[in-house]
Amino acid sequence: MDIRKYRKKGTIEAYPYKNGMTLEGVSVSEQDDPTNGGWIARDPDNPVDRWFINNAYFAAHYEEA
Repeated sequence: MDIRKYRKKGTIEAYPYKNGMTLEGVSVSEQDDPTNGGWIARDPDNPVDRWFINNAYFAAHYEEA
């Protein structure tokens, strides 16, 4: 397998997830637990494309543009 590293070029739009918010239409990976908080992100070029990001990953990889 030829695994390479890639850096992100673009930006995302995100807002904090609060317990009880609907996650309908949001991709959530199996290892993430929204009850611990996190962020809902979306692609600015395709706002229907939304995904959940846990707090630790978000803090380590994103900053406000």
